[in-house]
Amino acid sequence: CSDDVYHEKLNKLPLLMQQEVKKYRFLKDQKLKLFARLIVRAYAREKGHLFSWEDWKVAEKGKPYVEGGASFSISHSGDIVIVAFSSNEVGIDVEKHTRLDVNTLMKFFHEDERKFIENSKDELTSFFTVWTRKEAFLKAILTGILNCISEQNCLTNPIWLGAILAIESKIFLEG
Repeated sequence: CSDDVYHEKLNKLPLLMQQEVKKYRFLKDQKLKLFARLIVRAYAREKGHLFSWEDWKVAEKGKPYVEGGASFSISHSGDIVIVAFSSNEVGIDVEKHTRLDVNTLMKFFHEDERKFIENSKDELTSFFTVWTRKEAFLKAILTGILNCISEQNCLTNPIWLGAILAIESKIFLEG
């Protein structure tokens, strides 16, 4: 959206939310963060719920929620923003496929995940597959990045508190 539209929409948010959006260094990322919030508002309205920004809360571990609304998860990367909604806790992640040193991040992975990445024909794509699954899982269980992140194998659908969590992965490449 244009900068004028961005500022118009941003100025309609509560001051604390405006400040949260402006924490992002790049205007492009600020726009994605704002757009994600507008998607949540549009979804609530489409479902016939009264929506007020005052109902927007942030849980102790940092996951946003709307009091009395559906569970949702937000992710953005590059030029993409995605939001997932559910009647249960939900986690979603998207990452722009960029070049990086996979080896520096291997400590965050379960042994099976490390083997999967190391034995792959395309180490980078395998890394992003596992990383997005892991982030989505952590968002769904309301934790964020933990010290025990490497203990959970997200190649399979993990079991958390007795429930099997379904994790889907899709790779979208520019091109």
